[in-house]
Amino acid sequence: MYTCERSLFMAVTIRDVAALAGVSPATVSRTCNNNPAISAETREKVWQAIAQLGYQVTSSGSGAADTETGPSGSRNSSGKPQTIGIIMRPQAQKGYDNPFVTRSIRGISQEAMEQNYSTIVVSGETYEQMLEYVKKLTSRQRVQGFVFLYSALEDPLISYMHEKEIPFVVIGKASAYVNDTIYVDNDNLVAGQEAANYLISLGHKRIAFVCDNISQIFAYERHAGFRLSMMQNGLDVPEEYMLYGISMPLDETSALAKLLMGSNRPTALIIVDDTVAMATLQLCHEMGLKLPEDLSIITFNNSIMVKLANPPLTTIDINSRQLGVEAASQLINLIEHPYMTATKIIVPHYLVERKSCQAPKE
Repeated sequence: MYTCERSLFMAVTIRDVAALAGVSPATVSRTCNNNPAISAETREKVWQAIAQLGYQVTSSGSGAADTETGPSGSRNSSGKPQTIGIIMRPQAQKGYDNPFVTRSIRGISQEAMEQNYSTIVVSGETYEQMLEYVKKLTSRQRVQGFVFLYSALEDPLISYMHEKEIPFVVIGKASAYVNDTIYVDNDNLVAGQEAANYLISLGHKRIAFVCDNISQIFAYERHAGFRLSMMQNGLDVPEEYMLYGISMPLDETSALAKLLMGSNRPTALIIVDDTVAMATLQLCHEMGLKLPEDLSIITFNNSIMVKLANPPLTTIDINSRQLGVEAASQLINLIEHPYMTATKIIVPHYLVERKSCQAPKE
């Protein structure tokens, strides 16, 4: 019979079982592992498909791997086109591009190319616009999985991926479906703490935190690390020192400019990323403030902008490119082994000292 011939002469894959049962490969894997979240009806369909196809389930409960490693060491040797999508944060056309994105995409593309995968970038001005495009990509099976270049507190794209059981990996800490989501991140709380500790070691006591969007999880955690360091060192943080929603470009009417012109201005700033840092540096030049004589600045990301700034800015390098490499590697693993356990990868950061920080005058 056809079914028997197939089990003898053609390797049955987890995708074959999923297609026959009308579910995703991940659901097949969860069924094999007796996941209690799988309904009785779905479990029955999956096991019927396994029996019909003669699919071999290993003693660990998961099916045999359905991919092979080719001569080049790549994991996709099936000859079929495989593509991963790269999802950028929704942004209005007048918004500012973050150099973190460029370096992360380079890391993703490099790893994907080495594994015989292509990439496609998904961008748009609104979540709704991007969701419609993602639905088209997945309905036509043009894309096998996605890397999110950001993590937000509420994200309809993440909810859609989870509901449809589409493989995805997040760069940044997952805020929803945490136990089921693979994410790659820095320890942003520790990074924020180390930035504050560095300034405190130079003698700074009046330190402000500058951020354009505190709803971004990495920004929230860097701010939390800053507050923790200040508390541990017995230093107060006045309300006006916490600038959470600044808009760019900055000018002398901005809250930051008013703070820097005030009688209780800070002697140092911790700035959430390089884009905001460069806007702040321009504002300082316009206001006649000299770095580091009048004000010290430390930022995050270590992009080419801060290396070429005048003066070059001290920064926390978060290894943006490596974040992309790890995210792509994890996604390809998930696509080819849907039963794998959700993992959390922490990429190390490090301080790069330049010429934007010194001891305060007082």
